[in-house]
Amino acid sequence: MQIEPLMSGGLLVAHNAVFDMNVLKKCLRDYEIKWKPYARYICTVQMGRRLLPGMSHKLNVLCDHYGICLDHHKADSDSRACAEILLRYLEDGADIRQFIRTCSFNK
Repeated sequence: MQIEPLMSGGLLVAHNAVFDMNVLKKCLRDYEIKWKPYARYICTVQMGRRLLPGMSHKLNVLCDHYGICLDHHKADSDSRACAEILLRYLEDGADIRQFIRTCSFNK
């Protein structure tokens, strides 16, 4: 299956992205889906640890901190909350470039 036209560019954003990128990598491999050799991503947990030291970086804690609605462990709510957290970090002046990482799908 080819998904290149659907998701060829951009930047993936996830809360605890290392976990999510490993799941994505295994799914692509196990279902023999051809995509691109790597994807750029940002982890809002890693950003939070640098931008908000001294507090918990669990999704629900950050949502409480920022007043973001969350129906925890529901994919649509969790992903929207992650996006809102990223926007808060950017509004507070975070430089996104220092947080961009790359996941290789060739290994």
